[in-house]
Amino acid sequence: MVAGPTSIGPGKDRLRLWIRLLRASRTIEAELRERLKKEFDTTLPRFDV
Repeated sequence: MVAGPTSIGPGKDRLRLWIRLLRASRTIEAELRERLKKEFDTTLPRFDV
């Protein structure tokens, strides 16, 4: 029996979701860094505790 293109499996779906979330997180972080630098002349690491 040959697996069709829709039978990816739950593991691969979870990995794809995790990668999408990571990409979204990085995009948000980059935008936040840019705005902090532009509007307040500061950096994100300044807020590390």
